[in-house]
Amino acid sequence: MSQLKKAIVAGDVERARQLLNENPKLASTPIRWGSILNSCQTEPLHFLSDGPFNQLWDHGRQAELAQILIDAGAPVDGLPGAGETPLHGAASLGEAGVAEVLIDAGANMEAVASYPGIPDGTPLDFAVHFGMVEVVDLLVREGAKILSTRIAAGAGQLDRVRADLESASFSDEQVFDVLRCAAVCDRVPLVEYLLDSGLDVNVTDGKATALHWAAWEAKPNMVSFLLNRGADATILDAKHHMSASGWAQHRRKEVGSRWGHDEVLAVLSRRTPDLR
Repeated sequence: MSQLKKAIVAGDVERARQLLNENPKLASTPIRWGSILNSCQTEPLHFLSDGPFNQLWDHGRQAELAQILIDAGAPVDGLPGAGETPLHGAASLGEAGVAEVLIDAGANMEAVASYPGIPDGTPLDFAVHFGMVEVVDLLVREGAKILSTRIAAGAGQLDRVRADLESASFSDEQVFDVLRCAAVCDRVPLVEYLLDSGLDVNVTDGKATALHWAAWEAKPNMVSFLLNRGADATILDAKHHMSASGWAQHRRKEVGSRWGHDEVLAVLSRRTPDLR
């Protein structure tokens, strides 16, 4: 393990600063991590967002480390040809502190990258897709563009969504995507509007329901709301044949307790004790 990687994993800001003062090139030298059979390389700024998500550490000093990397010359928009920028990484993995440091350093909020379900997505689109509400709100405050109805739904912009849906034709798949983005971003008034407009609370995209997605992205308030509106917690998704509770349990194993899946599971357990 490289000395800089050790310092990042340990949250040792002073040691990382010392190493970068001695060799600023480390700020843009990819870090290798993962198992021997399944390893990858990622630039240090991106590693700051990847690590907590993969339960490599939980020291909470990512923003401080991001700042000293940038001060040492780390490219704020990433290395050429890397695809996602560090801001995409911070947005999709919920690292609001890192995102704020990147934005303050001039990161391009309109850079585009592709991911299944979000072709040519900006950091805001990524944050919405993965339900990272704190980063969504940060990017909107900082002036990120609302480029689509799905982004407007994730940002909680009810008037924009209503106007879009009333003025244009949307496929069933697109309407579900609007619902999913609103659900994973905990926008209760917007989901309420969609359901009051006649959308079935148990509608699926052929794969899963909004309840599945709210459980996956650890939104207990939205899970409670959907259940109150008649969401059926016994519905199994089409691919894995799991309930919303199963989705929450699986995601909890992947990311640990940092996002609140335990609370989601408690809500589902209280409301649907037969699924325990």
